[in-house]
This record gives sequence, C-alpha cells and structure tokens, in this order.
Amino acid sequence: MRFYLLVIILFNSICVFGQETIIGSVKSSEGHAVEYATISVGSTFTLSDANGKFSLYLPKGYTHNLCVSHISYKTKVIPRSTYSTGNLDITLEEAVNELSNITVTSGKKKKQKTISGTGMRVPGGDACFKNEHSGVKEIGPIVKADYDFLVETISLKILRNTYTKCTLRIILYEINGKKLAPIINKPLYAEAKVSNDSYSLTFTPKELIELQKGHRYFAGLSIVDSSKEGELHIPAYFHSGLGHNTLTENTRKIPASIGLKILGRVE
Repeated sequence: MRFYLLVIILFNSICVFGQETIIGSVKSSEGHAVEYATISVGSTFTLSDANGKFSLYLPKGYTHNLCVSHISYKTKVIPRSTYSTGNLDITLEEAVNELSNITVTSGKKKKQKTISGTGMRVPGGDACFKNEHSGVKEIGPIVKADYDFLVETISLKILRNTYTKCTLRIILYEINGKKLAPIINKPLYAEAKVSNDSYSLTFTPKELIELQKGHRYFAGLSIVDSSKEGELHIPAYFHSGLGHNTLTENTRKIPASIGLKILGRVE
C-alpha cells in the first residue's frame, strides 16, 4: 500500500445564485501585468493569471474590503464602494523596501555547494497536489545555511504529473521567530511537464539571492496556475517543514515535507 502525504486545499463553497462578479486586471506602476497576485474579499479569493487578469465571484451582500497582495508589491486595499462597480484596473506599487534585509553580493570567486532540503525518504511517500491551482497554500522544507550562500538554482524531483498545464511557484522566506519574511523580490516559477516518469524540475532566480550563515529559511512551493484537474506527485521526506497560508499568514510545522536542493556558491 502506498502512503501519500496529501496537500489538502480547502475551498469555500459559493452558491451559484445571487452572486456578483468582479472582473479586472492588476498592473505595476510601470504598466506591466502582475501575474499571480492574490485578490481577496473576506475568505473568498482568486489569483490573477499570467497576464494580470482576474475574475472573482462573490455572494451578494459582501461588505468586506477587497485586498490585492503579491510579495513584490505593497498590499492594496480597495473599499466596497469602489469594487462594487464590477470592473477594476488595479495598480500596485513596488515593495522592495518591505523585504527581509538580505545582503546581495556578486558571485565571483565562490565555490559551488548544495544545501539539501531532504532527509530520509518517507517509505513510498508522495506529496500529492490534486486538482489544485489556488496558489494560497504553500508547503516546503526548512533549511539552514551553514555559510553565506549565493543561490543559483533550486531543483526538485517530480515523480508524476497529469496536469496538462502546471505552473509551480517557489517563494524563499527567512524564518524570524514565528514570522516569515520574503527574501526575494520576484517569485521563482517553473512549468511542470506532463509525464508518468520521474524527472528533475529546476527553478532559476531572476535576481541575486544570498542566504546568511546560521539563518533558517523556508522554501514555499505552490501551484499558481493549472489545467484545474490533475495530480502532481513529489517525493516526501522526513524533514522539518512548514505549511503556510499566504492569505491568512497562518503557518504550521510539519514533520515531513517535499524535498528540494538549493545549488549555489560560497566563499
């Protein structure tokens, strides 16, 4: 019998009657589409697509403010009186100064090393993402840097993927007590291919990222865009990890998690 570490995403049910639709787009102050931003009203949420477009379905009578969030931008709050018109063009401001205070250096004269976010493999264990595309629930290992480390790539093993489309996102956070602070300006994205055979998937940062010696980090993985139906299987390991909700900011420790490797350079 195979054992599955299930990644369970709970959704709120919305009645198809008596609802309203909010349609819009999310752009940066420079006019670029903001992909996979979270648009939420109360506990109801959606993500913008790769072109910054979104549709949000709300039950009648909602009075909560609408919030738009993305790690690269400042969170924007829009009152009910504004979004009730049904059409929104939202502009977000850069939030570089809100990130964790990480020193970015050049990669010259550094030796290549690997930080492993794995442990002993859970016997027959998989982390299974089934019919998932919310991007709100993240799962991943906790890793510790034993030296100042410049990240070059992050890789993980895919055991099987039946989604015809599957965009994965990794966000790196520094763990500060019970809080998580993003240490990157831009999330890392990669497309998982359809396959019944295992293969390695690589995420390449678009910026220089340095992990600091002695600090702990969380690599949060989520599916932000998919063909809605499908399954993605990733090996599970007995390695300390976290489950993180980017909407509520709730975080919980988990004894087993997905495995990944961070390749980079050290002094």
